[in-house]
Amino acid sequence: MEKINPWVPILSVFVITPFVFALLLFIPETLSIQLKTPLAEETGPVPTTSTKKPVREAMDELLVSVKLLKNINILLCMVTFFIQPALFAAYSATLGQYVSKYFGWTLAETSYLLSPPLGVLHLVVILLVPWISNTLTSSTGRFRLSVFSKDLLITRVSLVLIMTAAIMEGFSQGIVLFLVGLTLGTFGSANGPLLRAIATSYVEPNQTSRLYSLISLLETTGAVIGGPVLAQCFNIGLKKRGLWRGLPWFYVSGLVLVALFALMFVRKPKPRPSPAEEGGTGDLGYQSADETI
Repeated sequence: MEKINPWVPILSVFVITPFVFALLLFIPETLSIQLKTPLAEETGPVPTTSTKKPVREAMDELLVSVKLLKNINILLCMVTFFIQPALFAAYSATLGQYVSKYFGWTLAETSYLLSPPLGVLHLVVILLVPWISNTLTSSTGRFRLSVFSKDLLITRVSLVLIMTAAIMEGFSQGIVLFLVGLTLGTFGSANGPLLRAIATSYVEPNQTSRLYSLISLLETTGAVIGGPVLAQCFNIGLKKRGLWRGLPWFYVSGLVLVALFALMFVRKPKPRPSPAEEGGTGDLGYQSADETI
């Protein structure tokens, strides 16, 4: 960006992206789930569906997916998925503009800050989460949490870190405090995958794709709403100055606070009856999302 042109990295992304999408076409199905039900035994194996579904069939699938929200726990989890695009926008495009505008960094210098250091911190989080998970779930340890309780606890702590970091960034008048907040918030970046694991605990294996479709729909809707609001907060900060300049980060902390409040009401899935009681062949031991509270 400094030696050639600021558009070089942007154009590079446009060149590389089509090849990435082309590679996705060759990714095979990793798990084929066979549900042993009386209907399946009578009619034989279910034929595979075409990848090009009619619009009407896609809409029917969407309506079935929305029914998953009957489970109040899934609905509470969706609040966090809804705000994820706003968080991504805040810590990507808005972050670079904010540091450049208020701390006098060039856009090229902000790219040096965001790429290697934050990338290393994300790797540290990836290494820490399995170790923390083993510590919390160890049968000989102090906590002895279940896998679900562990995921929920780490997700809540991650959101607390992001919220605290956003408040620090909003009040920071110098780059040092801002970087401290940015570092602290990075340690909460594991909340997305963990929250997906939590939400998946409430559905049958054959409902997972529908759940992920619903999550994608909410994330898209969140991007349409959250992105413009974040940009407006940045513009207000530019005009009013003073403490108002931290408005984008106060907005982020408010969103995370709402998501954290919702997760505080999430409860562990109820165990299902044993296979002998329900006359089935066994399941994952979680309550189905189709079962209302």
